[in-house]
Amino acid sequence: MARMPVNTDETPMAERNGTKEELIHDVKVLQERLTELEASESQHKQAEINLLRRTFELQSIFRAFPDLFFRLDGDGTILDYHAGHTSYLYVSPEMFLHQRMRDVLPPPVGKLFDEAQLEVLATNAMVSVEYALPMPQGEQDYEARLLPLVDNQIIVIVRNITDQKKAEKALRESERKYRTLFEESSDSICISTREGQFLDINRAALDLFGYTKEEMMRLNAQEIYVHPSERTHFQQEVEQNGSIRDYEVKLRRKDGKEMTCLLTAAAWRADDGSVLGHQTLIRDITEYRSAEQEIKKLNDHLRRRTMAIEAANKELEAFSYSVSHDLRTPLIAIGGFSRLLLEKQGPSLDGKGQEFLNKIYSNSKQMLQLIDDLLAFSRLGHQEIKALGIDMGQMATTVFEELKLLDPVHSLQLKVQSLPSARGDPAMIRQVFANLLSNAMKFTRPMETGIIEVGGTVQESHNIYYVKDNGIGFDMKHATKLFSVFERLHGTDEFEGTGIGLAIVQRIIHRHGGWVWAEGRVNGGATFYFTLPREGYLG
Repeated sequence: MARMPVNTDETPMAERNGTKEELIHDVKVLQERLTELEASESQHKQAEINLLRRTFELQSIFRAFPDLFFRLDGDGTILDYHAGHTSYLYVSPEMFLHQRMRDVLPPPVGKLFDEAQLEVLATNAMVSVEYALPMPQGEQDYEARLLPLVDNQIIVIVRNITDQKKAEKALRESERKYRTLFEESSDSICISTREGQFLDINRAALDLFGYTKEEMMRLNAQEIYVHPSERTHFQQEVEQNGSIRDYEVKLRRKDGKEMTCLLTAAAWRADDGSVLGHQTLIRDITEYRSAEQEIKKLNDHLRRRTMAIEAANKELEAFSYSVSHDLRTPLIAIGGFSRLLLEKQGPSLDGKGQEFLNKIYSNSKQMLQLIDDLLAFSRLGHQEIKALGIDMGQMATTVFEELKLLDPVHSLQLKVQSLPSARGDPAMIRQVFANLLSNAMKFTRPMETGIIEVGGTVQESHNIYYVKDNGIGFDMKHATKLFSVFERLHGTDEFEGTGIGLAIVQRIIHRHGGWVWAEGRVNGGATFYFTLPREGYLG
């Protein structure tokens, strides 16, 4: 309360101020003034209390936010701050409190804040700036929002947007890669709304349909279908299942040419799940379908030809079998009577007569052997393969010893190298060794000692076996004839045989899923190779 002034005048108040009534009036006025002053002081205190309460509430809210806050005066001096975590601070508080922003931050960032502060004070509106700072955890990105306060003060709200920036960068990179893939894809890709309006088309699609992008964007997807009902069904499938693969349709180019295409599509939807449109990959298979039809025609023709050949082969085999059996009886008779005639009447015949009978006898024997070989060759096409494990080294040795008994005069030597075991029909593989070893023994007769070597190696998918000799060999230009029926490189007057033995070898090996070949040199020996699959047989 204010103190009243002291009266130093000795003149009575009544005399100086008039009547008693006037004095009473003055006292009342003074009391009213004092009451007003007391009331005014009370309101002022209440206002101060309310202000303090409001300030406390604002400071509580201020400190509850996780962001970084600064309060600046008009020239950018930092008056106050709040940090959700000390790691948010570029420098410690003692280094920036009561300092200007431009003096604390790196010069380029400080300049940004200077310009933003001037704009806030000039416009009395919020201003945002983005910047980066080198922090202990690596460079961090920030967004600062500057808002005007009273008395030319500014509040700065700083938020770390590093993760947001990384996400935006990753999204841009993803969009760039998608765009590159979209444009550079060799497959045609179209994006359209549910109603059929094209939203995007890649270059491959434009090349496929023959339109410019502007022309195609003016089309409705319905217009490129030869049969509109196909698009309706395609759309139903996509929307019902979310996607569809290899849906075959007929589409039309700008020039009117029809194409057979496969569509692979996925629906894209709004947040509520409703379908907005489709992204469709289009693959032109017109040539493929045309080739498929051509192949089908060729296969049908080939099937008919195969059936005809099989029927002819069966007839030929039946005829060969019948003729071979029918020929055996008279040949046996001719051979038998020739032998008897030589035994009983030979001494009474001259030299020419004996020679003629010997030729009749030997030719009939050769003819019988040829018929037997033909029958064996014919039966191989029908004989069932019974696959068993085979000790190839043991089999080669056994067959050689049996054949050697038939030619005791000839000096022979067998070398058996390491042979991998095999799986096949033992009787058939035995026949292979018998034919190859007998050939080797026959063609080494001109040598003082016939040396025969049998060996084998293991390859990735097949075992390779060989029979090698030091005989008369052959010219490689005739190698293709060796495995053909009736093809002989030597006459019967030089070496016996019918020319079917190697053909039988080839047929057996082919039925087991292998192959045969030969290498040789005139007077330098020969080597015959054959293979058998490592895993079982391919009968």
